[in-house]
Amino acid sequence: MGSDISAPPLQTPLIEGPNQPYITKVWYGWLRSVITRVQDSAQAVASVPLTGQSAGVGLTPLIVAAAAGLYRVSYWFRVTTPATVSSSLQIAVTTTEGGVVVTQTGPAYTGNLTTEPQSGNFVVNPDGGTPVSYEVLYASVGATAMEYDATIVLDQL
Repeated sequence: MGSDISAPPLQTPLIEGPNQPYITKVWYGWLRSVITRVQDSAQAVASVPLTGQSAGVGLTPLIVAAAAGLYRVSYWFRVTTPATVSSSLQIAVTTTEGGVVVTQTGPAYTGNLTTEPQSGNFVVNPDGGTPVSYEVLYASVGATAMEYDATIVLDQL
């Protein structure tokens, strides 16, 4: 990430000269630092909210054709209805890196409790023009199926 943004140059004239339509060098420098900081920060590319889910989600693109470079896939999920007996929930991310299809899988949550949300993230480096995809791996045992809410976010770094 870039450096911190300084406070705006208060008490400094915004425009040079009485009839000039130009900002002062002090204000230009401050605005340029804001632009640089924003451009250096992570940019959200996609966000997928999943609510009231009671099944897994097959391989689904977060972005169909990513630009080459680093991305962070962050996820959060919480069981909203526990299964009668037991359940398992995992998030996996698949990309193509160096021409090889690779998958990263988070730890399985098997607590079957509504009071223990889980979260995590993966850093991926996809080949340009290839998708960044996710899937939710789900298992539920018992008459009442486990239900969950989840959010998956893709940030370009």
